[in-house]
Amino acid sequence: MTSRERIRMVMDHEMPDRVPVMCQLALGHYFLNSQRKGSDIWFDSEAFVRTLIEFQQRYRFDGLLINLPGRPANWRDYLLTSEPTAEGEKLVWRAGLETFVPPDDNPHTFLTGRQPLPRADCDEVNPGTRLLTAPRDTCGTPGTPPRCGISRTMPTWRLRHPTRRG
Repeated sequence: MTSRERIRMVMDHEMPDRVPVMCQLALGHYFLNSQRKGSDIWFDSEAFVRTLIEFQQRYRFDGLLINLPGRPANWRDYLLTSEPTAEGEKLVWRAGLETFVPPDDNPHTFLTGRQPLPRADCDEVNPGTRLLTAPRDTCGTPGTPPRCGISRTMPTWRLRHPTRRG
């Protein structure tokens, strides 16, 4: 039985020859055991998918579990420099941020000099920025959206109380 047939049978609530196997491997495993650089796997959607396929074929999984969102195809346009280090790889972005890509873990992004990125402060959210504060939001009340941290790109229907109209 092929992987496709096996998965189709399970999706149709039928009994395949065996349980389909798909595995979400740790990104560090990909970084350590692929021929691609960790930064390419992390930031380049095509490199990530090719790596998933490589490991799916290597381990003979029945399918793929895609656990990262897509990235902009032009991500390298935002990159100023990339250099190997004793700790893995260091990327410096045109915006001034630095990303360190260890050989066996997710990348970590900092301000220049490994200073931590600032954290959002819900008490200081400016409605003119990317964060939206809806006037009737009550932070922490079940069934209502939080008072802050909602992206402007979130659909407006997500900002309404589930039991109220309008």
